Amino acid sequence: MLVSGMFFDFLSQIARDFLNPSNRLYIPTLLFTLLFTFVIIKLLNKDVWKEIKSGLFAKKIWGNESVIMDIKLYIFNNSLEILIYAFLSYLVISAHDLSVIILSFLNSFLGEITPLSQSSTLQKVFYTLFSFVVLDFFRFFQHYLMHKVPLLWRYHRIHHSAEVLTPLTVTRVHPFEMFLSQMRTAFAIGLSTSIFVYLFQVPVTGFEILGVNFLGFLFNALGANLRHSHVWLSFGVFEHIFISPSQHQIHHSHTPEHHDKNFGVALSCWDKLFKTFLFSKNVDRSKIEYGCNEINSKSFWQLIKP
Repeated sequence: MLVSGMFFDFLSQIARDFLNPSNRLYIPTLLFTLLFTFVIIKLLNKDVWKEIKSGLFAKKIWGNESVIMDIKLYIFNNSLEILIYAFLSYLVISAHDLSVIILSFLNSFLGEITPLSQSSTLQKVFYTLFSFVVLDFFRFFQHYLMHKVPLLWRYHRIHHSAEVLTPLTVTRVHPFEMFLSQMRTAFAIGLSTSIFVYLFQVPVTGFEILGVNFLGFLFNALGANLRHSHVWLSFGVFEHIFISPSQHQIHHSHTPEHHDKNFGVALSCWDKLFKTFLFSKNVDRSKIEYGCNEINSKSFWQLIKP
C-alpha cells in the first residue's frame, strides 16, 4: 500500500507540473509557445517550418544523451520532493506567513500611516505590476549569486551542463537550488503583499489568469519556453526592456565571451544595472556552444553530489 501510494503521489506530482497554470510546462502554455514561434518567425520572413523543426523537433536534440539526463533529474527531483515533503514543509515558509511577519515589522518600526487612496482597479494594476517586478528582481539576483558565489555555483552548474536545450531543461536543477528557488518565490510574494497591505491598509489582489499573476502568465505563454530551445528569437530593440530567448541561449553558452551574461528572466534592466547585459545582435550564433566543462554531464551521481 505504501509503495502504491507513493507511486500515485509521484504521478500526481508530474501531472501537477503539466496541469499547473503557473508552471512553464503547463500543456496549453507549451502549445501556445509553438503557435507563438510559428507566428513570430513568419512575421520575420524566415523559413518558418525549417526554423521550428531545427529548433524544436530535430532528432539531434531530442536524441541527445543530455535530454535523457534531463528526464532522470526530473524524475529524481519529483521523487525526492515526495519522500521528504513532510520534512521540507517545516522548512519552507509560505508567502502568506512571510507577508504577516513583514507586515508586523512595518507596523512596528514605521507605525500607522494614512492609507493611500486609489480605486480598486488601480490598486490591482499597481499590485500586478509591482509583484511581477519584485519577483523578477529576486529571480535575477538569485541567479546572479548562483554564478558568483563559488559554493552556489557548484549546485547551479548542473543546469549549465545541458548540452542541448529543451523546455524540460528548466527542471534540470539540483534539489538544493530547487529549495532555494521555492524560498525566494515565497519571500518575493510575501514582500510584495505586505508592502501593499501596509500602504493601502486593505487586502490586495492583482489581475490573474487561472490564479496566476497576469504578467507572469503572459510571460510564460509568450516565449518563456523558447529560452531553453534552439529557436533563435531576438527581440531587437525591445531587448532594452525584455530578455529574449536568444539572450538566454547566450547565457547558456560556455564560450568565454558569453560567460556571466544575461542573468535576467523577464526584464533586462537588472542586467544593465549589474553590467551583465549583452545584445543578441552582437553575438555570432555559430560561436554558441552549450555544456559545462567543469562537470561530467553524463554521470548522474556527479551531477547531484554537492
